[in-house]
Amino acid sequence: MPKKSSVHKDCAYKAISCCNGCINACLYCFARGDAVQKGRMSIKDWQTPKVRWYDVDRIVRQRKKYDYPIMFPGTHDISYENFDACVDVLGALLDAGNKVLLVSKPVHSIIKAICLLFPEHKDKINFRFTIGSTDDSLLKHWEPGAPGFEERLESLKTAYELGHVTSVSVEPMLDIDNSEELLRVLSPYSTQAIWFGLMNHLYHFDTDLDQAKTEAGIRRVKRNRQFFGAKMARKVRKEGDRIRVQQTPNRILQMYNELKDHPSARFKSSIRRLIGVEELSHSELW
Repeated sequence: MPKKSSVHKDCAYKAISCCNGCINACLYCFARGDAVQKGRMSIKDWQTPKVRWYDVDRIVRQRKKYDYPIMFPGTHDISYENFDACVDVLGALLDAGNKVLLVSKPVHSIIKAICLLFPEHKDKINFRFTIGSTDDSLLKHWEPGAPGFEERLESLKTAYELGHVTSVSVEPMLDIDNSEELLRVLSPYSTQAIWFGLMNHLYHFDTDLDQAKTEAGIRRVKRNRQFFGAKMARKVRKEGDRIRVQQTPNRILQMYNELKDHPSARFKSSIRRLIGVEELSHSELW
């Protein structure tokens, strides 16, 4: 078994993607922040993903079998615009005998279509749906291009009712005070774990020049402020500060103690490191 990936180590050893950009346009996205910081894409362009057909063709042609589960997609979601490409990649991975952790902020019709397209591979797909809150206003702020809570819940229910392996990522936690309620609502439809994790890379959406300590940081803040506009920039800063307050070690330890005995609750490395709990030695997928 290979060494764990530093980015995805709690859920998979390798992630595969086939698009540049993501329609969800999540403010906290590490992939968007990295691409923009390195000048590969603008913030605006990221919101209109483009399929890398050369990667799709390569994956379909090679049909490589890995010795460990694969996360797909890694840096984008599955949308109507890239559905055909993603289905080609997913089909090639499954036909080669791979187990795939399919990660999505799910659109119900897309998830139902995938379930119906690959009935013979039911034992090889683990649906991992990202649901960070039941509050649509929070979801819309942080993940403006993604579906609301009810559609994500319906997607989870549909995959569960069609007999698929299902799990949930509450990473990042957008509403820590309601984590127990979220766990209660989601756990009946999750055959596996519900993973809680911190919001990392908060600097990617920073709009506060006073906090910028480097030239790169100053450029990032100016770029964000120009993209958001003055009113939205203030809201982003306010919401970011709310997340920072909720992610203090004492508050996270309190949440951990409240949830740790629930049979579905699991905690990502970001949480375990923060509160000094031993990290897991392996991923739990099937």
